[in-house]
Amino acid sequence: MKSKKFLIITFALFMLFALAISPAEASRKPVITADKTFFDFTTGLYVLDGNVRVEVRNRVITANHAKVSVSRMEVLATGGVNLKMRDFVFSGESIYVYGSRNFAKIDGGASYSAPGLTVTADRAEYNWNTKIATLKGNVKVNENGNIWESDHVIYNMETKTFIQK
Repeated sequence: MKSKKFLIITFALFMLFALAISPAEASRKPVITADKTFFDFTTGLYVLDGNVRVEVRNRVITANHAKVSVSRMEVLATGGVNLKMRDFVFSGESIYVYGSRNFAKIDGGASYSAPGLTVTADRAEYNWNTKIATLKGNVKVNENGNIWESDHVIYNMETKTFIQK
């Protein structure tokens, strides 16, 4: 009975805060779904397992597992991770998104794909402000059939050009 009252009070508080949020703030709130979802009140994290999907603005992260801090706008996802934005996708074994800094790190066999371009590397970083992707370690590039390798590349996602090969 106490847990039922706790859930009702928690829901009421959530609704009160939700109604106090402006439409602009609401558009920044992520949409979070998974097979199993648990909110850990002690850490303030959503703990997600199975078919994880976290959507914020035009960014969609899918993974097997994730921990999400809505207050810090951070996501740590593992297992079959994809980060989709507009016409490109980053993939890897894990991703850490620093939402307040508009920055993401992808590890564990990171790959990037867009029309006419595929890049694989040990790890990648992406900055939404600068639109710059940095891929490091065993980099392999297939650019419209032209295949080459490097240890470190920097790619401008806006202009679709390599800054450093």
